[in-house]
Formats: sequence, structure tokens, C-alpha cells
Amino acid sequence: MKFRTFNQSAALAISLSVTCLAPTVALAQPESVAYSADFLFETADMAQTGRVFNSPGKERRESVFKDGQTLTTIRRDDLGKMWMLMPDEHMYMEISAGQQNASGMKAESPADFKTEMTEVGPEMLDGIATTKHKVIMTDADGTKMGGFWWTTAEGIPVKMDMLAIDQGDKIRLKQQLSNIVLGEPDPALFEIPPGYESMMSMGIESAMPSIPGAETIKNLPGIKSIFNND
Repeated sequence: MKFRTFNQSAALAISLSVTCLAPTVALAQPESVAYSADFLFETADMAQTGRVFNSPGKERRESVFKDGQTLTTIRRDDLGKMWMLMPDEHMYMEISAGQQNASGMKAESPADFKTEMTEVGPEMLDGIATTKHKVIMTDADGTKMGGFWWTTAEGIPVKMDMLAIDQGDKIRLKQQLSNIVLGEPDPALFEIPPGYESMMSMGIESAMPSIPGAETIKNLPGIKSIFNND
């Protein structure tokens, strides 16, 4: 079976950056409604668009990159797990909070971070009433990320503009939601689809290389432990 290792690995890292950041901010202002929305996420090196489906404690993020590559991440806070689905190969990788898998990946729990959120004031974004907050996140070894989140009264993060500083390097991440639809998504969206095979069961996960092309985000709070096999 042929894998597009470089592109998929970079895509995985980008998707994980948002997937890991969201629950840490949610600790300070929990989302109280279920919704779906289109998203645009950008760093200095990459951009991805797609659709996000959210139910309190659960998230599915379907990402599409400029080259047409797709990647889906599912976060299940209730299970303490994160799944990365590779639709083209009908395969998935599982990461459990606080546990290292065969490829050296580990997902940290939102409770592992100190998150400070300070209200700045109300702001309208594309006709949506939001409140702008200043956010500072600190992980276990003191690496900080700061910036602004714009959230609705229900806690939906409509916009994010964050800057991380690690050993003098600055990393900027931006995301904005559009076409927000309130309502509970199909519960099946938060499960591994039928017909997908685990990379571990196929003996592939332990052979996964260190993720290339992700230097701009690998030192973000919540991401460093994912790359702890470097």
C-alpha cells in the first residue's frame, strides 16, 4: 500500500494543533451548544479549509488542503482519545491522553495546561455577536501561547489569532468559522467509520517516521508531546 508520507504527516501536525488547542480554551469557557461550521485555518506555511462538527466534549474536523489531500481528526474528551482518519487509505491512528502509542505519539489532557482568559469586550464578526477574550496558555514546561479568541455567548470559538513563542521562535496560528449551523450532529460522525483498519493492527504504526514539515508548530503547547519521538 502506498502512502503520501510527507504531505499526510504535515497535514496531521497542522490538524492536531487546532484539535489540541480547542479543549484547553474550552476549560475557561465551555461550549454549551452543538454546532457545525466551515473553517479556515492558517499558519505561515500552510492553510486548510474544511468542516468542523462539535458536540460538547466531542469534535470532528474534516480538513482539505491545497493539493486536495484530506484528513479527518476526531476528538473524544469523554473517552480521553483522539483518532486520525486517513480517508484515502481507510485507516486510522489512535492517540490516548497521557499514553504513548507505538509511534511515540501522546495526547495531553486539557487539564495539563494552565489557561487564563480575560474579557476584552463585545465585537461583531460577519454579523455574529461575539466577545473578544485575551488568552494565555502555559504547558507543563512553561512554554506559552498568547493571543485572542472571539466566542459567542454559547462558547463557540468563531475566531482565533494566537502567537506562540518558544526559544525565540514565533509561531502564528489563525482560524475563523463561517456558515455556523446550530444543532446536534449525527453521533456517527464521532465514531471510527466502518471498514477502517487500525494502523497498529496492520503493523504500520510503529514504522511511522518522525513527522516532517511541521517545525513551525511542533513546539506549541499540547503538540510537543506528540513529537516526543524526535
